[in-house]
Amino acid sequence: MNAVPREPAVSETLAHALAASAEEYCRMLARLVADMLDVDFVLVCLSDGAHHEPVAAYGLEDMEAAASASSDLIGRLLNACGPLAIEDAATPVAGGASGTDIELRGFIGGAEAFDGNALKVVLWAATRESRRFSSWTVERMREFVHLAGRIAGRGAAASSGTADLALDRLTGLPERHRLVAVLMEEIERARASATRVGLMIANLDYFKEFNAVHGQGLGDRVLRTVAARMTAAVGHRGVVARMAGDEFGVVLTEVVTADEMMALADDLIAVTHSATGREGVSTAVSIGVAVFPDDAVDCASMFAAADGALIRAKEAGRGIALRHDAGHGITGAGMIVREAMRQALDRDEIVAYYQPQVALNPLRIVGFEALVRWERQGFDTVLPGEFQAALTDGILARAISDRILDQVTSDIQAWTREGLDFGSVSVNAAAVELRRDRYDLRIADLLKRKSIDPGRLHVEITETALIGPDGAELRDLISRLALLGIEVSLDDFGTGYASLTHLRKLAVSEIKIDRTFIRDLVGSPADAAIVKALIDLGRHLGMRVVAEGVESVETHRFLVKLGCEYGQGYLFGRPQPAERTLQILRDRHARGEKTGW
Repeated sequence: MNAVPREPAVSETLAHALAASAEEYCRMLARLVADMLDVDFVLVCLSDGAHHEPVAAYGLEDMEAAASASSDLIGRLLNACGPLAIEDAATPVAGGASGTDIELRGFIGGAEAFDGNALKVVLWAATRESRRFSSWTVERMREFVHLAGRIAGRGAAASSGTADLALDRLTGLPERHRLVAVLMEEIERARASATRVGLMIANLDYFKEFNAVHGQGLGDRVLRTVAARMTAAVGHRGVVARMAGDEFGVVLTEVVTADEMMALADDLIAVTHSATGREGVSTAVSIGVAVFPDDAVDCASMFAAADGALIRAKEAGRGIALRHDAGHGITGAGMIVREAMRQALDRDEIVAYYQPQVALNPLRIVGFEALVRWERQGFDTVLPGEFQAALTDGILARAISDRILDQVTSDIQAWTREGLDFGSVSVNAAAVELRRDRYDLRIADLLKRKSIDPGRLHVEITETALIGPDGAELRDLISRLALLGIEVSLDDFGTGYASLTHLRKLAVSEIKIDRTFIRDLVGSPADAAIVKALIDLGRHLGMRVVAEGVESVETHRFLVKLGCEYGQGYLFGRPQPAERTLQILRDRHARGEKTGW
């Protein structure tokens, strides 16, 4: 590859486009990109279209040589509309030790204009091995490129004496990108001085409902008031930013103890309580707290820890502040699992396995449940229990849910086109997934795009999620799903002590008796009495009742004796990959066997 010749005058102009502080931010950004995207090399450079001046790098000893040798790829990024990902770039780049070449295989990057569009900042990341980048990775790269553009823009403005603070127009606060940059800088300072840094993520409770009832005008006024009061409460101790919508972030730069953080969080909750300015109309905020280095080791894990704590605060009743808890969050080995799962998504290793659901008498398949499995290269298939803790990362959990939904609906589409009789397929919806905006409409849109009968897809919601702080919202969601023709199952029934009044009013088609009651059913009169009561309850409410965890012929016979019509468990079939399930369906089709509830 021919290197682009450099002109000293142009290079000097590019080099001075950033202030020294912005160059340091770019070095931190390169390291963050490498950590979050699990790549071997990262390069940040400035370009005027013909010349590329390196600013920061990760994994490259000679970033100038790398910038020159990768000029063709950089040119493609400059002309692309958004991030560009290449599964196998097969590009040799000079930049290793003593001028050695490095082979770039998996390649992803982007470019963004700054300084009045005269210059662009370019960010690329690469791996030694070929790699297919997931949609999650592409979106993260988009965010990183945007952040690089903001850093470059501020650096250029600082050099010319016209610094752009990149403030949110509604509240006047710095935006999320500024907060990320501040946190990165403070973590580096804290590492050097053996001190602490604090991060809070605050979210207004029920703000969408508030806007719907009181109007966006009052909602905007509340956001401005909250921003002002939080800024006053934090004062010189840190930086407050508007992250997005009704979410705010706070980086505390003078943290002595974690107790200080929690005390300030309580203050923020107190000062935002009456932000409406209207008597009788109050607001509440939930806050997640994380402290470096006690709770997390870098910028990315700080956000994950604080976000996990925020989720727990919401689940615990809202209007409170909770700190990251290692028992509920991800640290150490759990963090390694989380990063490994992100890589697994990139490699398409996260897949759905299908377990049959059967009618007990006479015995026949009536449908399937889709279960998440990790087909880790070189290892046995990983079961959910080994990576469940990693799913406290909301972004990761939603990415996995999207992957499973896409596979399941594609499989349903293929089986339907082949004329196979498979009944229906159930997918599990976690609480973090159900909290996303209009879950029902996203499902309906997916089914419409793939021309799938809504009755073919069932959604399973756990009983514990139903009676949690989001219970009322979930009950409304169940009703909306039912109106769309999508049946809902209440999973793990019997473990959450759901109100019978709520159950009677729910638009639920099915209850699944938790396996803890089925495991010792034959030898436990108490379990037998509970199961019998649940079967009778379901029948009287017009719901199907499915016994989970059926593993022996004796249990099967006992369930039939108790009047249970449906079951699921290893006795009838273990979860199987899609290819094996397809063969089972084809064999049954050849024998003329029918499926369905």
